Amino acid sequence: MSDVRFNNAMRTNVVYWVVAIALPIAMRAVPTSTGEPPRIFDLLIPIFQIVLAFGAAHNFSAALRNASIPDKSNDM
Repeated sequence: MSDVRFNNAMRTNVVYWVVAIALPIAMRAVPTSTGEPPRIFDLLIPIFQIVLAFGAAHNFSAALRNASIPDKSNDM
């Protein structure tokens, strides 16, 4: 796997984690009539963070798995 593809995979992995970290902070800023965040966010945010964590782990493992496979596009 070329360094460019590996770096892109790692950059995507970092984006997953930045979104997962920023999500609760952004949701606390959502205005409501009571001044409190909606109660549904107490359930949705952790579920969404878990989904992002699985996506990041899958992306990272795919990048590592492909790193051991030689890049055939350069064999011309």
